Amino acid sequence: MNAEDSGVEGRRVKWTKAGAVVLVAAVVVLSALFSFYYIQANDYHDAKYRSQWVLVYDLWSTALATSELCHDITGLTNGTLEYRALWGQGLLDDLGSMGNSAWAIREMYLNDEARNDTFYSLWKALDAFESRALQVVFPLWDNVTQGTPFVENSTANAQMTLAYSIFGGLHGEFDKAFKVDPYQDYGASWEREPYSLVDRLDLQSIKDYASQLDSLL
Repeated sequence: MNAEDSGVEGRRVKWTKAGAVVLVAAVVVLSALFSFYYIQANDYHDAKYRSQWVLVYDLWSTALATSELCHDITGLTNGTLEYRALWGQGLLDDLGSMGNSAWAIREMYLNDEARNDTFYSLWKALDAFESRALQVVFPLWDNVTQGTPFVENSTANAQMTLAYSIFGGLHGEFDKAFKVDPYQDYGASWEREPYSLVDRLDLQSIKDYASQLDSLL
């Protein structure tokens, strides 16, 4: 091999080594980017489902409390007007909490028609029922704070009694979302291994209950 051929061969070896270095560097960079985006995707996934657990837990627990309050403010428990007014304020607060949770879940599924529509329907029904509940709660507060004579509204009380069953049904539907009893699961597996609670729900049943709630108005 003459000097010229030796020089050419040397340059080839250098270029090959340089190419290998560049290739390895590119693989390292791509691997780092992949790892970064993979971790980011997992963080997004876990954060979304942890948030969803908290929101569905609120719907589950508050639906039961709301059911009981619908019954209590009708006077069927023989509570005083003062207590009924306080229970009525609790009912309004719970309806607001449920509505906020339903709206937040709806926002998680803007591109999913079935889930988006289900939680929009629930939010809409809760908002409408809150307006109906005000017609019962305000006269109670007027009596307690202003001494205004209170007259029982049998129609409104009958609707509250029906709402008692509807919210009880919603509580049962949301209970299906949890892998284990929420009280046992609280702060345990759902934080370590988040999962979609919405995927475990019967969306049609929730829409049916929302429709029943709407029909009370």
